[in-house]
Amino acid sequence: MEHYLIVKFRKDTDVKKVYEEIKGLFEKASEIEGVKKADVFLSSGKLRNNYDMMIKVQMKKSTLQSFKDSDLYREWEEKYSKYISKTTVFDS
Repeated sequence: MEHYLIVKFRKDTDVKKVYEEIKGLFEKASEIEGVKKADVFLSSGKLRNNYDMMIKVQMKKSTLQSFKDSDLYREWEEKYSKYISKTTVFDS
């Protein structure tokens, strides 16, 4: 399955700076059992209503709860939620 986190940052966020940090964090996702890999993408569009980042995590469907309970996900929420204005989550 693919788990997507689509993120819009607050206006005062240095998106390029947090992108590098978030990319480094999610590079460790494959250490979680059942997670194949995670990719982090920045939006190439600069329209006002566009989202800024997409994180795509490829994993076994049965791994989703383990991923959400992981130290990585906890760090994601604790460290970066203050920069986020909206998040859309989508699974396929």
